[in-house]
Amino acid sequence: MINYYPIVTDETRAGWEEYTRLHSAYYNETIEIGARLRAIQDEKYGYVAPEGDRDLESTEEMKGNDPSCHPYIYELNPETGEAEPSKPGSGPFLPLWQTSPAIPLQVRLHLNYNEL
Repeated sequence: MINYYPIVTDETRAGWEEYTRLHSAYYNETIEIGARLRAIQDEKYGYVAPEGDRDLESTEEMKGNDPSCHPYIYELNPETGEAEPSKPGSGPFLPLWQTSPAIPLQVRLHLNYNEL
């Protein structure tokens, strides 16, 4: 797996968060494209997936496990595990932005890995 963590400074944070809000739909689109391509490949080679093998390959089946992007760079509260915005002035930040391959599970897009 390959992950992309851009360096975001306090000065560029607002612009980065706006950009990601406008461009986060790619993740679900990528998962749907991958599912279609696997279906074509399965048909071509006669592969029949075992029951449940492809259960998370569409956004419909992922309801409640949404991998969409948080609206801000965040960190996890160590006591509650809840997402909280990273504090202003605490940058630079290393938010997760892309993964390859895109997996149909909840991915912590925008989690500040500089705080872990």
